[in-house]
Formats: sequence, structure tokens, C-alpha cells
Amino acid sequence: EKVRSSIRQIKSQGKNINWAAPFGYIKDPKDKHSIIIDEKTAFIVKEAFDLLLKGYSCIQVANIFNEKSYITRSERKEELKLSDYTGNLITGSEVKKRVWTNAAISQITRNELYTGDYVYNKFKETKIGGRKRILLPEDEWKILPNTHEAIISREVFDEVKKIKEKRSFGGYTGNKNRSIFSDKIFCKECGRHMSFRCDSRQKKNSDKIYKYKSYYCNLCKDEKTPNNIREKYIIELIKPKLKDFKIQNTLNEEKVIEHKNVEEDILKEISILNSNLQIIYENYKRKNISKEEYLNEKTLIQDKKVLLENRLDEFQSYIVNSEKATDITVLDEENLLKAYVDNKIDKIIVSRSGEIEIVET
Repeated sequence: EKVRSSIRQIKSQGKNINWAAPFGYIKDPKDKHSIIIDEKTAFIVKEAFDLLLKGYSCIQVANIFNEKSYITRSERKEELKLSDYTGNLITGSEVKKRVWTNAAISQITRNELYTGDYVYNKFKETKIGGRKRILLPEDEWKILPNTHEAIISREVFDEVKKIKEKRSFGGYTGNKNRSIFSDKIFCKECGRHMSFRCDSRQKKNSDKIYKYKSYYCNLCKDEKTPNNIREKYIIELIKPKLKDFKIQNTLNEEKVIEHKNVEEDILKEISILNSNLQIIYENYKRKNISKEEYLNEKTLIQDKKVLLENRLDEFQSYIVNSEKATDITVLDEENLLKAYVDNKIDKIIVSRSGEIEIVET
């Protein structure tokens, strides 16, 4: 909590604490908490906003940037010695030429930092440095105006935001319905995270809206065919394993009850040892036993107590972890699937041919 408080304090002063500046900016060499315009890339950010204002979609803007061979975000980081993308740690393959994607343009054109304002308190992290973040309501966001030089005006940003919101219905809905697999799916061809998208369609003469969730990788095209997979195919592979997963956690519940009984017995033994320590101390104070006898008995009791306390820690740790698991026994199918993914799956690797490899922890 002290770390979080310190971070909030720094952010409240408009200081940028990210390890790298956003694309279009670089870190000020005179002040690590400040950012300045990057002349090599700022025009790309401005052009992205300008093209969206003219009616182009994010994917169209990405294609234009690729045709113009504009430097990508990852390539600029490599130039600045901030990252190394030459190797792929997931599949061991060589990382191919980076390209602009729909997701990259979407992320850039929703970043208010390009207006010169510093926005913080948008997310709540589940743990310090953790990947999982919860988006807070917009009225809880904190905005500090004019903390750095703007690349685009506030008016342009707001207009682009309106345009993107109008397009969201009946088409790509971004990651508002974030998938449970989002942090775990990788492209076998290039090793990068695959992007999640949710398309909605409304049938004619019906109010019912159907959602189609999928993952895609635009970074490794083969004859203009991207690597993509429907989410339902991944779920179909996992579903047969859910029954055994639930049974295993039901057995864990019985073990928890046994461990709790042992925990109570250990606590009673520790209580008796504490009483014995008090008794021998009083006997020593009354000179009923010698100092040597007192110290010997005290050492024996304390040694027993340490062993019991170590054993107690092990049991309590098992109980805490198992109780989290036993909650699984009352989950519906959707939440049971999520629990399985969180607890059992390390990563999912998808190839262009449609093969799916599930790597468990």
C-alpha cells in the first residue's frame, strides 16, 4: 500500500513514471519524469488522427502506414534501445518484420496524453506490477491539463472519439467484453500475443444481437492471410476437462476439512506449550528450580513450539489455497471455465493452419 501511495503521489504531480514514453514522444534527457516531442514519430500520430477525421477506419490507416513503411512502435523502441524484439521467447521462431495493426492505431487514437494532458487513475491494478487491471469509471479519472507539449488538439481528440463510438455498434466492439484468454493466446508463427476482437451482428427482423469472439495476428501475413481463430474452438477443446477439474476440487474440499481439524489440534498444543513456558518461569522466579533447569526446559519447549508453528504455517497455507479452489465447486459453466483457465493454463499457441496447442501449468 505504501508503494501504491508513493506512485499516486508522483502521478498527482503530472510526472510520467512509465518505463518508456508513448509513441510520438521520448523521455526528456534532463528529467526522467518528463516527456518531449519525438520529431521522428510525432507526425505519424498526427496523421493517424487526421485520417480518422477524414473517414478512414483504423485498419485502413494501418494499411496506409504499412504501404508508406512508417516506423512502428516496437521498431522505434529498438532504435532507442528500450526493447529487443529480434527473438521470440514463446515459440523460438524469428520475429518477422513489424507492421502497423488495427489495434495499434486504435490504442494511439484513444490516448488522451497526445492532447498535452496527463490522465491517471484510469485503472486499478490487482497487484503492484501486475498485468491484470480494472478500468475505473470515467468520473474517477484524474486529469492534469498542459503537463507537456501536445501533438493534437483536444477538439480533434474528442471528434475522433465520437467517430469511433458511432462505429462501435454492429461491428468491431473492441475489448469491452474482454476475453478470459486475452493474456494467454500467442501466434505460433511470430510468437506475439494475438489480439482479441468481438464482432456483433443483428439478424434481420429480430432484436437479438449475436456476438462472435475471435483472436487474430496481423503481424505475420502469408499471402495476405492473417492467423486467426474463433474463440469457440478453443472452448470446445477445454470443455471436456472441466468435469475432472470440478471433481478434483471437490476432493480438495474434503482435505480442507481434515486439515482444519489438524490445525485446531496444533493450536491447542501450542497453547499448552505457552502455558508451560509461563509455569516454568514462575517456578524459576520463586526459586523452585535452578536457572540451569529453567533454561533447559525453556529451550526444549521453545524447540517444540517452533516445530509446531512451522507445521501450522504449512497447514494454513494449504487451507487458504484450497479454499480458493473449493469455491470452484459452486460455479456455473462460464465461471468454471474462467477458473480453469486462470488456474491450469499457462499459454495457448495457435498456428495459421488452425492447430491449437494448450500448455498447462
